[in-house]
Amino acid sequence: MKPIIIVYSYTGNNKKLAVKIKDKLNCDILSIKEHKKRRMISIFLDLIFNRQAKLTEYQIPDNYDVFILVAPIWVGKLPSPMRTFLHKEKNRIHNYFFISINGGNENQSEKIAHELSSIIQKNCINVTELSINQFLPTKKQKANQILKYRVSDNDLNQYNTEIDAFIEKIKSNSNNQQ
Repeated sequence: MKPIIIVYSYTGNNKKLAVKIKDKLNCDILSIKEHKKRRMISIFLDLIFNRQAKLTEYQIPDNYDVFILVAPIWVGKLPSPMRTFLHKEKNRIHNYFFISINGGNENQSEKIAHELSSIIQKNCINVTELSINQFLPTKKQKANQILKYRVSDNDLNQYNTEIDAFIEKIKSNSNNQQ
Protein backbone atom coordinates (compact mmCIF):
# COMPACT_ATOMS: atom_id res chain seq x y z
CA MET A 1 0.00 0.00 0.00
CA LYS A 2 1.35 3.39 -0.99
CA PRO A 3 -1.11 6.07 0.20
CA ILE A 4 -1.06 9.77 -0.50
CA ILE A 5 -3.13 12.39 1.30
CA ILE A 6 -4.70 15.04 -0.89
CA VAL A 7 -5.87 17.98 1.22
CA TYR A 8 -7.74 21.19 0.58
CA SER A 9 -8.27 23.43 3.59
CA TYR A 10 -9.80 26.90 3.55
CA THR A 11 -9.39 27.63 7.27
CA GLY A 12 -6.48 25.33 8.09
CA ASN A 13 -8.60 22.90 10.13
CA ASN A 14 -8.51 20.12 7.54
CA LYS A 15 -4.81 20.72 6.89
CA LYS A 16 -4.18 20.08 10.59
CA LEU A 17 -6.19 16.85 10.32
CA ALA A 18 -4.27 15.79 7.21
CA VAL A 19 -0.93 16.31 8.95
CA LYS A 20 -2.10 14.20 11.90
CA ILE A 21 -3.09 11.37 9.55
CA LYS A 22 0.19 11.75 7.63
CA ASP A 23 2.16 11.38 10.84
CA LYS A 24 0.22 8.24 11.83
CA LEU A 25 0.52 6.60 8.39
CA ASN A 26 3.98 7.94 7.53
CA CYS A 27 2.85 8.84 4.02
CA ASP A 28 3.09 11.72 1.58
CA ILE A 29 0.78 14.70 1.50
CA LEU A 30 -0.20 17.08 -1.31
CA SER A 31 -1.97 20.35 -0.56
CA ILE A 32 -4.31 21.63 -3.24
CA LYS A 33 -3.78 25.35 -3.65
CA GLU A 34 -5.62 27.96 -5.66
CA HIS A 35 -4.15 30.71 -7.82
CA LYS A 36 -5.93 33.47 -5.90
CA LYS A 37 -6.86 33.82 -2.26
CA ARG A 38 -10.46 32.70 -1.87
CA ARG A 39 -13.10 35.06 -0.53
CA MET A 40 -16.33 34.08 1.16
CA ILE A 41 -18.49 35.25 -1.74
CA SER A 42 -16.59 33.00 -4.15
CA ILE A 43 -17.52 29.96 -2.06
CA PHE A 44 -21.21 30.67 -2.55
CA LEU A 45 -20.84 31.54 -6.23
CA ASP A 46 -18.93 28.30 -6.83
CA LEU A 47 -21.70 26.33 -5.14
CA ILE A 48 -24.53 28.12 -6.93
CA PHE A 49 -22.96 27.96 -10.40
CA ASN A 50 -20.99 24.72 -9.91
CA ARG A 51 -17.82 26.57 -10.93
CA GLN A 52 -14.40 24.97 -11.15
CA ALA A 53 -11.52 26.44 -9.14
CA LYS A 54 -8.23 27.51 -10.71
CA LEU A 55 -5.55 25.41 -9.04
CA THR A 56 -1.80 25.96 -8.93
CA GLU A 57 0.36 23.35 -10.63
CA TYR A 58 1.14 20.15 -8.75
CA GLN A 59 2.83 16.81 -9.41
CA ILE A 60 1.62 13.38 -8.28
CA PRO A 61 3.94 10.46 -9.05
CA ASP A 62 2.26 7.35 -10.45
CA ASN A 63 3.22 5.03 -7.59
CA TYR A 64 0.26 5.76 -5.26
CA ASP A 65 -2.52 3.22 -5.04
CA VAL A 66 -4.58 4.73 -2.19
CA PHE A 67 -5.84 8.30 -2.08
CA ILE A 68 -6.92 9.85 1.21
CA LEU A 69 -8.99 12.94 0.49
CA VAL A 70 -9.24 15.55 3.25
CA ALA A 71 -11.43 18.62 2.77
CA PRO A 72 -14.20 20.66 4.35
CA ILE A 73 -17.83 20.26 3.38
CA TRP A 74 -19.46 23.44 2.13
CA VAL A 75 -23.25 23.52 2.43
CA GLY A 76 -23.42 19.76 2.03
CA LYS A 77 -21.01 19.63 -0.93
CA LEU A 78 -17.34 19.17 -1.67
CA PRO A 79 -15.46 22.46 -1.98
CA SER A 80 -14.81 23.52 -5.58
CA PRO A 81 -10.99 23.15 -5.34
CA MET A 82 -11.40 19.49 -4.36
CA ARG A 83 -14.03 18.95 -7.07
CA THR A 84 -11.68 20.47 -9.66
CA PHE A 85 -8.85 18.20 -8.52
CA LEU A 86 -11.09 15.12 -8.65
CA HIS A 87 -12.35 15.89 -12.16
CA LYS A 88 -8.75 16.29 -13.33
CA GLU A 89 -7.38 13.18 -11.58
CA LYS A 90 -10.37 10.80 -11.58
CA ASN A 91 -8.75 8.29 -13.93
CA ARG A 92 -5.83 7.65 -11.59
CA ILE A 93 -7.91 7.37 -8.40
CA HIS A 94 -9.04 3.78 -7.77
CA ASN A 95 -9.00 3.21 -4.01
CA TYR A 96 -9.93 6.26 -2.02
CA PHE A 97 -11.18 7.44 1.35
CA PHE A 98 -12.60 10.79 2.46
CA ILE A 99 -12.42 12.49 5.85
CA SER A 100 -13.52 15.98 6.88
CA ILE A 101 -13.59 18.32 9.82
CA ASN A 102 -16.65 20.44 9.23
CA GLY A 103 -19.30 22.45 10.97
CA GLY A 104 -22.22 21.52 8.82
CA ASN A 105 -25.07 19.14 9.32
CA GLU A 106 -24.09 15.81 10.71
CA ASN A 107 -24.77 12.68 8.69
CA GLN A 108 -23.83 14.19 5.33
CA SER A 109 -21.68 11.15 4.63
CA GLU A 110 -24.08 9.51 2.20
CA LYS A 111 -24.50 12.71 0.19
CA ILE A 112 -20.72 13.27 0.04
CA ALA A 113 -20.11 9.62 -0.92
CA HIS A 114 -22.61 10.03 -3.77
CA GLU A 115 -20.94 13.25 -4.97
CA LEU A 116 -17.49 11.62 -4.85
CA SER A 117 -18.60 8.53 -6.76
CA SER A 118 -20.42 10.61 -9.38
CA ILE A 119 -17.19 12.52 -10.11
CA ILE A 120 -14.66 9.66 -9.85
CA GLN A 121 -16.99 6.93 -11.17
CA LYS A 122 -15.83 4.61 -8.40
CA ASN A 123 -17.31 4.17 -4.94
CA CYS A 124 -15.55 5.75 -1.98
CA ILE A 125 -14.39 3.08 0.46
CA ASN A 126 -15.17 5.20 3.52
CA VAL A 127 -16.45 8.70 4.32
CA THR A 128 -15.80 10.00 7.84
CA GLU A 129 -17.04 13.31 9.25
CA LEU A 130 -15.68 15.03 12.33
CA SER A 131 -17.99 17.83 13.49
CA ILE A 132 -16.61 20.96 15.15
CA ASN A 133 -20.08 21.90 16.39
CA GLN A 134 -19.28 20.44 19.81
CA PHE A 135 -16.56 23.09 20.25
CA LEU A 136 -18.71 26.08 19.32
CA PRO A 137 -20.39 28.19 22.01
CA THR A 138 -24.03 27.77 20.96
CA LYS A 139 -26.14 24.90 19.75
CA LYS A 140 -27.50 26.90 16.83
CA GLN A 141 -24.33 27.40 14.81
CA LYS A 142 -23.84 30.36 12.52
CA ALA A 143 -21.68 30.17 9.41
CA ASN A 144 -19.28 32.88 10.59
CA GLN A 145 -18.71 31.07 13.92
CA ILE A 146 -17.84 27.92 12.01
CA LEU A 147 -15.52 29.74 9.59
CA LYS A 148 -13.73 31.57 12.39
CA TYR A 149 -13.18 28.50 14.54
CA ARG A 150 -9.67 27.06 14.44
CA VAL A 151 -9.24 23.52 15.66
CA SER A 152 -6.62 23.26 18.39
CA ASP A 153 -4.35 20.27 18.99
CA ASN A 154 -6.51 19.47 22.02
CA ASP A 155 -9.66 19.54 19.85
CA LEU A 156 -8.00 17.26 17.33
CA ASN A 157 -6.97 14.86 20.08
CA GLN A 158 -10.65 14.47 21.00
CA TYR A 159 -11.10 12.81 17.60
CA ASN A 160 -8.32 10.25 18.16
CA THR A 161 -10.77 7.33 18.32
CA GLU A 162 -12.44 8.32 15.03
CA ILE A 163 -9.12 9.08 13.33
CA ASP A 164 -7.63 5.75 14.46
CA ALA A 165 -10.74 3.91 13.20
CA PHE A 166 -10.42 5.70 9.85
CA ILE A 167 -6.74 4.71 9.59
CA GLU A 168 -7.60 1.10 10.48
CA LYS A 169 -10.09 1.04 7.57
CA ILE A 170 -7.31 2.20 5.24
CA LYS A 171 -4.91 -0.45 6.55
CA SER A 172 -7.58 -3.16 6.45
CA ASN A 173 -8.41 -2.30 2.85
CA SER A 174 -4.73 -2.48 1.97
CA ASN A 175 -4.39 -5.92 3.57
CA ASN A 176 -7.42 -7.15 1.60
CA GLN A 177 -5.86 -5.86 -1.65
CA GLN A 178 -2.63 -7.84 -1.19
